[in-house]
Amino acid sequence: MTAPTILFENPRILIVDKPAGMIVHGSRHDPDTLLECVRSDLTRRGSPPPFLTPSNRLDRNTRGPVIFAKDPATASALVTLFKQGRIDKTYRARLIGSLPGPLFIEALIERGSHRRVRVSIIRTTPEFPEKAAWFNANRTSTTISATWIRPIDYRNEETLAEIDLWTGRHHQIRAVCEAIGHPIFGDRRYNRVKGLKRLKNSREGFSIHDLTCITLRIPDWGIEVHSG
Repeated sequence: MTAPTILFENPRILIVDKPAGMIVHGSRHDPDTLLECVRSDLTRRGSPPPFLTPSNRLDRNTRGPVIFAKDPATASALVTLFKQGRIDKTYRARLIGSLPGPLFIEALIERGSHRRVRVSIIRTTPEFPEKAAWFNANRTSTTISATWIRPIDYRNEETLAEIDLWTGRHHQIRAVCEAIGHPIFGDRRYNRVKGLKRLKNSREGFSIHDLTCITLRIPDWGIEVHSG
């Protein structure tokens, strides 16, 4: 398997550009996962890692940066940065329908049935709240989410949008987009919108070009990387 593109590396972390169609990790030593692909590449380069763990995850059909910690202390530090909202991720997605303007969505996301999550919208607003204050107010919650969506182009009843993901709940972007009535194009799991014609001739999941994490920033460490 071809080694993924390295976006950044230092003695503590490695950030690679995960291709669409690959899972981050699976069963132990599964050679088709990103984790084992990265481990094999480091070994081939003469530096087999005694410790290597992914600090963020992307769905199989999402492309974008994945951070690997090379030691337990760095892994712990990254967990803290993610929990405090001090790692920024921006995605680009094709949404069904015309989203009229920027939208901040605060919602509860909980495990549901049939491999879906359940979304309960708390509020939507076109105003962008102060991020540090929002995290301070919600720091103890394990289910609240924050998603900031900005339309950047429209075509054929579709919206090309950039999405800032403040929290990393399971299936957050896909489920929240469905909840506001603008599911990701081609997503067969999260498209239960009243009046929306079911998508045909699309494979399970969404097209590999329809959701990409385009930028990841760790301001505390002076790191910024871009997918593609």
